[in-house]
Amino acid sequence: IREGERLLLRDLPWRVESINMYTVLRNPELQGVLRVPLKELEHMMSRPVGRESWFPSSKGDVLLLDQGRPLVEVLEQNPDTVTLRERGGQVHSVPSHAFYARTMTNLTRGGSFGVGSRFRVDFARQEQALDEVPRVLRAAIRDALAGSDLGEFVKDVEVELAEAGDSALQFWLFATMHARAAKSYWRVQRLMQAACVQACTARGWTIPFPHLSVVRR
Repeated sequence: IREGERLLLRDLPWRVESINMYTVLRNPELQGVLRVPLKELEHMMSRPVGRESWFPSSKGDVLLLDQGRPLVEVLEQNPDTVTLRERGGQVHSVPSHAFYARTMTNLTRGGSFGVGSRFRVDFARQEQALDEVPRVLRAAIRDALAGSDLGEFVKDVEVELAEAGDSALQFWLFATMHARAAKSYWRVQRLMQAACVQACTARGWTIPFPHLSVVRR
């Protein structure tokens, strides 16, 4: 083990600050340090620090832990626990090692994030499916986002024909947003859907629903 290098202890990565009878380990993303008896590190090996991250989140980050679940904001993270706050104010804690092993999407760290959705339009619009419909839906989404308090955070909006389904033309919607709007992830998706509904209503375009045809033999 060498000072300044990285090692994995108790399922978390640590930087070796100083080696002594009680070796000091620190994770730059966690508040606090570990003082570990040298004997506990007797058979361990460290490695040079690369460019990889020390933890999947930082204090203040907004995370999507599971699709369909509320977003969480990181309030605090230390060697023992990570404290998270959901929308509405409820707070819960997770053991740091379990949190580190969990799969999640960090909406803050990359500087931007994307919100995807799907929207269905009746086959009667087939002739316009490659040009007019995507153009109208894209403009409607851009206008809806621009007219909200999220307008300054919009980086790009895309609409394309995804597939001709069993009972409708399905369009792929995607908005790229600045990371500062991360807390509005689900709201962006709702605004996209509302904008498409409004655009179809204004033009008299039918929004189909899945159905089953039964034929009597």
